[in-house]
Amino acid sequence: MSKKKIGIYVTALIIVILILAVLANRNSSTNNEVKVKKGNIDLIVAAKGKVEPIEDVDLAPKTLGRLKEIYVGEGDFVKKDDVIAVLENEEIKAQVEQAKANILRAEAELKETKQNWERFSELFQRGIISKSERDSARMKYDVASSQLKKAEADLSYAEALLENTYVRAPFSGKVVKRYLDPGETITLEKLLPIVTIADVSKIMVKAEIDETDIRKIDVGQKAIVTADAYPGEEFKGRIVEISPTLEKKTVFSDNPAEMVDTKVLEVKVELDSGERLNLGLNVDVTVLANNKEGVLILPVKAIKQQDGMSFVKVKKNGNYQEKNITTGPYDDENIEVIEGLEEGDTVLLQNHGGF
Repeated sequence: MSKKKIGIYVTALIIVILILAVLANRNSSTNNEVKVKKGNIDLIVAAKGKVEPIEDVDLAPKTLGRLKEIYVGEGDFVKKDDVIAVLENEEIKAQVEQAKANILRAEAELKETKQNWERFSELFQRGIISKSERDSARMKYDVASSQLKKAEADLSYAEALLENTYVRAPFSGKVVKRYLDPGETITLEKLLPIVTIADVSKIMVKAEIDETDIRKIDVGQKAIVTADAYPGEEFKGRIVEISPTLEKKTVFSDNPAEMVDTKVLEVKVELDSGERLNLGLNVDVTVLANNKEGVLILPVKAIKQQDGMSFVKVKKNGNYQEKNITTGPYDDENIEVIEGLEEGDTVLLQNHGGF
């Protein structure tokens, strides 16, 4: 082969290589481009939680004494005003009966003195008896009236004492804990509740949000609760309360042999319907935080963060121009574009991963 032909082949090969290089560079550039489009930002926050009642109460008697009977055990359901327990009250019952008897005597005495006073008043008007005799009859009537009022007050007091020996349910619910047994004595040194009752018709989940996610959550956001005990089921609810302070918590690190300190924020999620969930059950909570639909979005890796501002490289007339834009919420993949770009704009992926 002549040197001339070899030179032609080499030149042609170089041209082919250059063309392939240009095409490869063009394809590479195209592969690193993305268009601004409309989509959804799905901000979710995952947390661990525990099922608890919205309302519960530790029931204790209003007076001291020895427990005579306890009518419920753990797991029992009770209705409002049901008697849960009663203290020894025989002496107080005797006081009530005595007070009732005193009222009967006082009523009889009042009736008799009233009749005497009315009769003496008539005799005085007829001039048969003196004024002092009439006044004496009136005085006896007034004394009898006072004695009746005192007897009635004594009965009310004794009945109140008796009622205090009964421990009643303040609302319908479930006995979740029993602390005492019949025969135990409640003293000033041993002021323990008898039982804890919880209203299980409305339950909530107390969840712990990691400090890195607290900016994403707010009262009113929807949440989904799941539990290993109920595979495939979801229990819907919403955040009703957020603790004002962070709490320190020690957890396992990536190395199971090591513990690390972190901070969490407690939130309360009220469930729409979760009566089947047992109190104390450990659950997983997914908070749907600031979800946005139909907004302009870009991949997070198309954004460069600098001095608190967001920048992108926008393609204009075949060249890339850096531009400052205003961004909104973001999830694991995309970020909302609030201002600075339009739908269809072409942006270069920069792989900064600054979020």
